[in-house]
Amino acid sequence: MSSMTDTDSINLGVAAFLFAFALIALTAWAFKTFVLTGRNATSLLRGRDRRLAWWRRRRLMRTASSSSFAAIL
Repeated sequence: MSSMTDTDSINLGVAAFLFAFALIALTAWAFKTFVLTGRNATSLLRGRDRRLAWWRRRRLMRTASSSSFAAIL
């Protein structure tokens, strides 16, 4: 029965470690989101726009090159 108690202790330790890790990650995310960028929604949208800017540039370049190719024909 002693080995079962050891297994339970190991499981409890792993669960506590994962919980602490998730709590630290959530705190860091909240700090980054609300403290560093401000609490208003416009700053959150600006962050989203920055992340999606590469996609818009790529789509614009693809559209521009297609239409210029069509103009040549």
